[in-house]
Amino acid sequence: METLLINNIWTYYGKGYSFKFKDDAIHRHTTTIIKNSHIKVLENNTDLSLNELKTHIVDTWFKDENETTRANNNAKARARRRN
Repeated sequence: METLLINNIWTYYGKGYSFKFKDDAIHRHTTTIIKNSHIKVLENNTDLSLNELKTHIVDTWFKDENETTRANNNAKARARRRN
């Protein structure tokens, strides 16, 4: 897996596929949980359908980050509701 900045656009490369975010501003977001809808597949040379590939990407590339973001978002919400 590799990530390259090409023409000011982050492009991600996996085995047999490449993708980017539909909105490049997601790279600066700290509370966004990455979903299939955020991903634009540029190349798919795998046996997976487009939707299966997007699910695979979210599960392999962003799983840990999504779990951390979800926990932080939940903690902030609990603190806000407590006050």
